[in-house]
Amino acid sequence: MIYKNMGMRVLSSTVLLAVSLCIYATSFAHGEAGHIAPSNAVASISPSAIQVVKHLDAGLLTIMKAGKSAGYRGRYRLIRPIVVTSFDIPFIARTVVGPYWSKFSAAQKQTLIDKLLDLTVANYAGQFTRFSGEAFTGLDEQQYRFFLVVRTLFVESDGTRHKFDYLLHKINDHWLIMNVVADGVSNLSLKQAQYIEILNKEGFKGLINHITHDILTLEHSGEK
Repeated sequence: MIYKNMGMRVLSSTVLLAVSLCIYATSFAHGEAGHIAPSNAVASISPSAIQVVKHLDAGLLTIMKAGKSAGYRGRYRLIRPIVVTSFDIPFIARTVVGPYWSKFSAAQKQTLIDKLLDLTVANYAGQFTRFSGEAFTGLDEQQYRFFLVVRTLFVESDGTRHKFDYLLHKINDHWLIMNVVADGVSNLSLKQAQYIEILNKEGFKGLINHITHDILTLEHSGEK
């Protein structure tokens, strides 16, 4: 099995979307005008929401097929440009730290954004490591007031199915992923709970150390 799902399960799609709406509103309540871009961000086009998800899914299949011959670093280099143009990392950064965002300096905000970009890429490079006939299928979308949900299935070679709900919003006419819900687990909800607890106990430096440790763990597992 390639896909690993860790964390707490959301009981229903209704609850999930309610949580996502709450996170979306909270992010802007504690956010600020404008966007801070990830370092080394590349120029982007303006595809539809489904095209954004298709492009990401195709990238994941590419690194799976590259597998161990490419190694962790090779897969990392292949998927990174796709992550940069597909995800709204600044929005994710604002959201996962909640009210702490407004207390961070500009340098701290940029550090967090860059670390979360690295973590997102490492998650894919470290987990999608081999190919044995897996496929993404069943794309459809549903529009909500502030965002759009693109749903897809990841089907393993033994027929096991995993449901991915991508929540996207439009920034400067470009659809960007702001949350991924895998088999009922909201990535934003999970990280927000974890990161705010760390900030309460260990502060900003402790959070960055925690994220760095997670990145190194993914790199290590991806090299096996």
